[in-house]
Amino acid sequence: MKRVLTIVLAVIILHGIFPLAYAGQKVFATWEGFEADKLASIWLIKRFIAPDARILIFPKGSQIGEGIQFDTPYSPASRRFNRSTFESLLEHYQIKNSKLEGIGRLIHDIEINIWGEKVFVKSSELIIRVNDLLEKHKDNEQIISGSMRLFDDLYSNLPRELEKSR
Repeated sequence: MKRVLTIVLAVIILHGIFPLAYAGQKVFATWEGFEADKLASIWLIKRFIAPDARILIFPKGSQIGEGIQFDTPYSPASRRFNRSTFESLLEHYQIKNSKLEGIGRLIHDIEINIWGEKVFVKSSELIIRVNDLLEKHKDNEQIISGSMRLFDDLYSNLPRELEKSR
């Protein structure tokens, strides 16, 4: 009995120190407020980084006490002046995949090249599809579910021009 209590206590302590796992599942956390970069990043996490991941959405500006943070100001995987969150995740997890890198170029064009003329026609199309999704749904789970389909489709039908290396 003492051994069982020790193991349970150890698990509780480790969960507090290493909040990355939740019942054998990775947990990723971010703030509310969806746009192309965050939705693409959620898709990347669920399709290529941790397929069984739980995504927790917290109110903007709140303290996040669990999970691997992304797309928040102090998380390692976040938007910077020259890189999208999606690109940061690709780099952090050392993912080399020409289609994902192509999607990264689209997200970069949308989120980093925000004021400039879009480099890719597909960028404008993606902005419209994301905005339609956000107008149609208000529930986080519906938005995430719809974006999973959107980015699955984009990945399957990515134009060859976007697969080329920079």
